[in-house]
Amino acid sequence: MRTIIYLIILLIFILAYFPLFFIGWLIGITFDKKRNVMKHITKGFCIGLLSLNPWWRVKINGWENFDKNKTYLILINHRSLYDIPLVNLLPLNMRWVAKHELYKVPLLGPILFFKGDIMVKRGDPNSTKLMMFKCFQTLKQNISISIFPEGTRSEDGTVNEFKEGAFIIAKKGRVPILPIVVQGTWEAENKGKFGLLNPNTFTLNIMPEIPVTKVKELGIKDLCKYTHEIIYAKHKEVTPTLYKKEQR
Repeated sequence: MRTIIYLIILLIFILAYFPLFFIGWLIGITFDKKRNVMKHITKGFCIGLLSLNPWWRVKINGWENFDKNKTYLILINHRSLYDIPLVNLLPLNMRWVAKHELYKVPLLGPILFFKGDIMVKRGDPNSTKLMMFKCFQTLKQNISISIFPEGTRSEDGTVNEFKEGAFIIAKKGRVPILPIVVQGTWEAENKGKFGLLNPNTFTLNIMPEIPVTKVKELGIKDLCKYTHEIIYAKHKEVTPTLYKKEQR
């Protein structure tokens, strides 16, 4: 009975909140070009999604490691769809780079459009060029960009190799990189029931930023490797059981 009540409340919450995204979009295309209003709408929505679930707990470590007034390229290890609302809890005006197929998902697709998130078609060079152009334009407006540098979700929960595209954006955009390590979301989904009904603690570990001086100093390959090592080491530290195979 508790599960049914929760699912009904969740559906009502999403449907009730949906018009706010439309209102935020209207405000954005008229006089709020940076969509600051949308930032607050999105954060409120994500707080609601995460706090309504009686089985979930959320922890955020490393608040001192970022400046809410700065513009970042935010790089996150990708475990689950739940990674997105977790990162959106941060008080930053940000746009996500997401796969184009998400536009087809009911409710989620229109929300991504209203927010102004940047879509990219995998394997399409023209789409990739357009995505990068939009990222540069967004960063020039002092709006942060969030990317999953692995390019797709990890199947076994460990941190996969990073693609270099995100680091081209960091170097040409001349912005610091904010590494973030997510834990708990993969574990929730892999217990079945889409993770919604599984007791779990989601933790957002905000790492110290990689300053612009370091971004400029390193080449793209070295910057990619350097950032990967930071995120990989932290994830291995907080979820050692996922890396037991490496220790054999």
